Amino acid sequence: MSSGYNVRRPALDRTGARYGEDADQVTRWRDELKAVFEQEGNPLGDDQYGAALSGQMTQLNNELFDAFDAYIAELEGVRTGLKGSDGAYGAAEQAGSGS
Repeated sequence: MSSGYNVRRPALDRTGARYGEDADQVTRWRDELKAVFEQEGNPLGDDQYGAALSGQMTQLNNELFDAFDAYIAELEGVRTGLKGSDGAYGAAEQAGSGS
């Protein structure tokens, strides 16, 4: 019986790639939504109520896109971590094999 860890490195690589694909997709969604917001402009109107809500909308939009950016960063972080783990296990395997 061997001791230590048994790592399926190709699985790390595939899973990391999926996280990267997810980050790319969420980035596209964020960019598409941002383009729609920019295209539509102020949907609240120019009356006193629209003006009062405009400041709140700006804050809400900023919070929305900050949340997108944070999620994208999390996905990229997992991708980077899995890629780093794959490399570290590869180096350990090479060192253990005497190559």
